[in-house]
Amino acid sequence: PFLHIGLAHNYASVSDVVPVLHRIGESMKKYKLPKVIAPLTFSFTGSGNVSQGARSIFEHLPHEYIEPSEMRQAALEGDPSICYATVLSRANSMERIDGRPYSPEDYTANADLYKNIFAEKVAPYTTCLVNGLYWEAPAPRVLSDEDAVRMFGKGSQAKNNIMRGIPQIPHKDACHI
Repeated sequence: PFLHIGLAHNYASVSDVVPVLHRIGESMKKYKLPKVIAPLTFSFTGSGNVSQGARSIFEHLPHEYIEPSEMRQAALEGDPSICYATVLSRANSMERIDGRPYSPEDYTANADLYKNIFAEKVAPYTTCLVNGLYWEAPAPRVLSDEDAVRMFGKGSQAKNNIMRGIPQIPHKDACHI
C-alpha cells in the first residue's frame, strides 16, 4: 500500500497527505502487509517538535504504541495489519557503563559515562528509525557507525539474505528468530 504515497515535496500541506495515509491504513487493515516486511515497527527518538510532528503523521496509520522492551515481541509476533511504535527517551535507552541507574542530572554532567542500548535491544527489531534528537559530543549516538555495519554491513545476515531483491530486516532473519 505504501507504493501509492508520494514524496513529501509532492504535497502542498500535511492536510493533503492525510487522506492518502487513511487509504493506506484501510488497505493495511483489509489486506495486511506482506510477511517479508510485516509488522512494521517504528522507533521515534526525541520529544521535541521533530519527533512530535513525525508521530502526528504516523498516527494516521493503524498503530499501537508500545514500550521499547516490547519491540522484539511485536516485531516477531505482531499483527501485520497495524504498525507498532516506541518512543525512546534517555531514561529507557541509556545505561551507565558501570551499571549504576540512569539519572538525568548525572547524564547531563557525565554523558560520556553512558552508552546507548538502542542498538542492542531495540534496533534489531526496528523497521524504521525516526531520529528527532539533537546530538552533540560526547553524548552517545543513537546508532553508531559500528552498530550499522554490524547490523547491515558486509558479512551481516541482513545484507546477505536477499529475497526477491529486498534485503532482510534483522528481526526477519532466521538467525534472530
